[in-house]
Amino acid sequence: MNTSPRVSFPAVPRSAEPRRALAAVAAIACLLGLCLSGTPRGAQADPRVTVSPDDARQDSRALLMQFDRLLAGKRYEEADALYPILLESRADAVTAGLDMLTRQETSSEITVRYVCALAGDGVPAEMSASVLGFVLASPKLDDGTKGNCIHRMRGRIDASFREPLLQLAIEPQRDPNLRIAALKVAGTNWPEESHPTLVSLLQSSQDPVMHHKALQYLAASGSPDALALIEQFVFNRDPATAGKSLAKEYGLLILDRRLGASVLPLLASILRDESWPSEIQERSIDLLVRSSQPGARAVLMDLRGQASAGLQARIDAFLARTE
Repeated sequence: MNTSPRVSFPAVPRSAEPRRALAAVAAIACLLGLCLSGTPRGAQADPRVTVSPDDARQDSRALLMQFDRLLAGKRYEEADALYPILLESRADAVTAGLDMLTRQETSSEITVRYVCALAGDGVPAEMSASVLGFVLASPKLDDGTKGNCIHRMRGRIDASFREPLLQLAIEPQRDPNLRIAALKVAGTNWPEESHPTLVSLLQSSQDPVMHHKALQYLAASGSPDALALIEQFVFNRDPATAGKSLAKEYGLLILDRRLGASVLPLLASILRDESWPSEIQERSIDLLVRSSQPGARAVLMDLRGQASAGLQARIDAFLARTE
């Protein structure tokens, strides 16, 4: 399957109005091509068939079938010309797409991603749920397509998907991008219910990527034990884990949750302990500088002259800016 960004992420028409006439003509040509070359079911073409612009817009199923064939043939520019027409009849196109998926009539898995994009907004919520439910349950679709559809529909996913998404997040055999997409939606939409899963991933996951994301989403959730858990992974003295735990996004998320005063002692202790790797000390300085906490200047003032040359230069620059 082609995985180029252009194909993986459905193109949005750059300017719908100037391209409308061109798209209509392209749709007519594609439908005529479908008729003349034979349908996917092998029906004989009728050379007398003509298609009006109105018919082209209304026949969403025929358009989507031709769109699928173009994608399967890697004729992406021609597919781009059809996409604005599908957007104009979005609900009909999604209905046709779900029917094609159910009947296994799609010849390109990329088509599934486009159907998910069409169902991501502007159609009834139950229609979006039907498409996503089918995609997640289908054993024939790969994890990349499932993750893409979760991402595309993240704003339309209701509580009925919470447990399936959390289950996907903890399945180690799954593609990491699918697990991250599922975890992000679940952690954002249902932070309290997702908390046990996040903590479990922190404590048991051997995958550094999932560990990284679980820590990030836990910090973003504002959970009362987020700071204690993050400190636990800093003070375990594993440089790789500690470095991730002190990455900018984690620290700033905690600081944004008004826990900055609680973070200061942790950062100060790291800076005063020369046994910490220099990259972790530099991250601590960066967090202090960016935190805007009143106590940050005092901590750095205490460290003046005690830090390594590289750290000292950053401390001096910060103190000079805040005089």
